[in-house]
Amino acid sequence: MASLPILVALGIAVAVWHDRAQGPVALLTLGLSGLMVCDLQLVLLQARRANRMAAQVALYDLEWDRRRAAAVDELRDDMGRLHADLARLSALVETTRTPQATRGDGGRRDVETERSEEHVGPPSSGGGRGRT
Repeated sequence: MASLPILVALGIAVAVWHDRAQGPVALLTLGLSGLMVCDLQLVLLQARRANRMAAQVALYDLEWDRRRAAAVDELRDDMGRLHADLARLSALVETTRTPQATRGDGGRRDVETERSEEHVGPPSSGGGRGRT
């Protein structure tokens, strides 16, 4: 890459040495041609750099997509596990319901009713409060 301007300068010198009559025109033509070659070299260098950067961006995007897909799969597995846990807990709640919960009062009993049933004996005990 660095040898290209040297070759252009050498070409200018050879052209001027062989054609002394048209030296200034040849010098201008070769100078502009040398600038075009150097510009072309810079354009190709920038294109190569742009291709490398595009490749790096594409690799980064691929890696990001892979990580995002892995995160989605992990969340999908977590959701499946949570659904299974919820179903298991629902089944457990259904099996542990007491027979009192199936009554019309929604399983709640009046506190006063429970207290009065604790202190009153069976009907055959004479109807008194508590046992004596």
